[in-house]
Amino acid sequence: MRMWICLVLLFALCSTSYAQNPVREAWNEMSSLPEEDAYEYGSIYEAFFANNVAWEQGDVLVKVVTILDSTGIDYPNKGDLIVETTEYWRFRFDYTKHRYLCVRVKDQQIPLLAHPKIPEELKIERMRRWVQGFAKNDKGLHVRVLPRKVAKPKESIAIEQLMRSFKVPNLRTIGLISFGNSAGFGELQNAIARLSSGEGIVSADLVEQDLVKLVRRTPIPGNDKQVFVSTVEFDLNKFVPLSNKIEVEEVEDGQTELSPQSQEKFEWESLEGVMVPSSVVKESIDVTSIAKQRFIVEKSVEVSMIWKGLNSEIPDSDFSESVLEDLDAMIKLTSEEVMKKEVEKRSIHIMK
Repeated sequence: MRMWICLVLLFALCSTSYAQNPVREAWNEMSSLPEEDAYEYGSIYEAFFANNVAWEQGDVLVKVVTILDSTGIDYPNKGDLIVETTEYWRFRFDYTKHRYLCVRVKDQQIPLLAHPKIPEELKIERMRRWVQGFAKNDKGLHVRVLPRKVAKPKESIAIEQLMRSFKVPNLRTIGLISFGNSAGFGELQNAIARLSSGEGIVSADLVEQDLVKLVRRTPIPGNDKQVFVSTVEFDLNKFVPLSNKIEVEEVEDGQTELSPQSQEKFEWESLEGVMVPSSVVKESIDVTSIAKQRFIVEKSVEVSMIWKGLNSEIPDSDFSESVLEDLDAMIKLTSEEVMKKEVEKRSIHIMK
């Protein structure tokens, strides 16, 4: 189990690097898909990437519900833990004018916590809430992390660094890099260079008329017994991925064993002629620490997005730092009910 978890983390690094190594070269000789076919299917990723970089301006509400559950896993010194976390991000972006507004609200509930080394006073149901946000406009960058007031950082902070700090989901990487990875746009470009080359694709099966299943193997540096195996289903009509399963394949004494690492399913919608994600469901095995104790858990992540708009002009007032000064206004921005009303109001306005 411990080895599998380390491999999950390693896969993220391998996915963004395509330097040659002896393990990969040895595996390439076993590839069963002709090079020209691998390149053709790899170009699907390039078309998908082109779709994602077509997002120039947007306004989206992202809801992420994460459940960590250790009760179904057996391991030494086992402790029982169930944690449910609900997070909201209201994210407005304008990549062309470098304007951004983000508000994050996080609620965490721990209804079950049992471990022999954890004090009794911590073994109770707890609920915590975090509220934070940032705004970047022509006045500069303003940040607020409750209970502190709005502040203007003295030092320059790159927007990608800030987004990592606030754990803003990078929607552009969905379907290309496992959800929850902190990879930025630079890492995404490196990954797409490898993916679009067709490197590692060993099979491509047309499951239905417009659905292809691509199987890719990624060697693990310094490990000649195991490889990552990712199976992606692509919609050839819309050029978007529908699912992605990651496993570790191990060959021992002539026997091949597949160990599941994570599985993702995606749903998409069309806005202004561009595909955007509307839902992600991910299941994996992970490690978490609470009260200085480590738990191996089954991790379930359900992500939903409500898009108010895409690639239409957003007024400067929507990027104002003034919203950060009002806690009620910050929380209101992340309300699903309020967002749905805003979307409905905008739709009516467009129809007129």
